[in-house]
Amino acid sequence: MKPKILPLPLLSILACGTSLAATFSVTPGQSIQDAIDNAADGDLIVIFGGSYSEELTINKAVHLTEAVGEDVIISGNVTISGVSDAPPFRGFDLGAGTTTLTVENTTGLAISGVTMDDLLQFGGSVYVSDSTINGRWSVDAYSFPNPDYNLQLPANHPDNSGKSR
Repeated sequence: MKPKILPLPLLSILACGTSLAATFSVTPGQSIQDAIDNAADGDLIVIFGGSYSEELTINKAVHLTEAVGEDVIISGNVTISGVSDAPPFRGFDLGAGTTTLTVENTTGLAISGVTMDDLLQFGGSVYVSDSTINGRWSVDAYSFPNPDYNLQLPANHPDNSGKSR
């Protein structure tokens, strides 16, 4: 039997077809969670400026980012769960209506530049469990009068020297 030879263009599509990440765009009136649900690990979700009132569960390594020069306000609880080598979660405004930012069973996540408005007014909290926190970490310019309620870091491995334990 004579071996089959695939044409070069078809071979190149087959060779890299699974390695290309998709890009999803979310505009006001659309659902960020729908984009997360339809995305795969490594995909990019670009969120355009506006307010989004919805609960978010991020359970895969998708990159969420604001469109350049735009402000995104998310009003609803955000849970990041079960993600290995999680991309950064940065730059979002978690507005009134957000009561909890939860991170659990996740590694490699960096949360930076996230503004959390009015958490205490709504009984909110930041909860991190069974996750590894690498590098330096801090809570800046925010008062937690009852740390057991507002900031919880049980069963984690913070190490301010930059190494996880």
